[in-house]
Amino acid sequence: MTNAVLIGFMGSGKSDAGKTAASILGYSFHDTDTIIETLACKKISKIFEEDGEPHFRNLETQALEGLIGVQNSIISTGGGIILKKENRGIIRKIGIPILLHARVDVILNRLKDKTDRPLIAAPNKEELVKRILEDRKEAYSQSSDAAIDTSDLTLEEVAYKIKGIIESYEKNKS
Repeated sequence: MTNAVLIGFMGSGKSDAGKTAASILGYSFHDTDTIIETLACKKISKIFEEDGEPHFRNLETQALEGLIGVQNSIISTGGGIILKKENRGIIRKIGIPILLHARVDVILNRLKDKTDRPLIAAPNKEELVKRILEDRKEAYSQSSDAAIDTSDLTLEEVAYKIKGIIESYEKNKS
């Protein structure tokens, strides 16, 4: 079976829906952020603070490269992984890139208690989220073969949509 690589902004449901989809499909689940923290031996917030965003983006590439060849997997990626063109190519080698997205109000609600998100550690989170989403809109669109609006869906509904996309891809491939 084909892998799915979940891309999209933080708070869109990549990790939670990805774990649920992996469970439903009997797949493995991989999270590039977890891989990066293991590679760096520190939390992502510390990587940003101590080493900077460019170093973090390089670690994202290393994490993706380490996933080339995995099978029967759902991979959750960081929200900005598509900023490097190189990563977009690697994602397509790994599996079907699926964009998960949600309305700004939903994202803000999902992230309201998160303290480990360095890119939105600002007083006016709504304006910042809107600006980042607008800046990444084209890259997300160009990087995905399918999209799911998770705003009003349960984790299980998103997971079954991911499953459907994989099954449709498999059917069309044969």
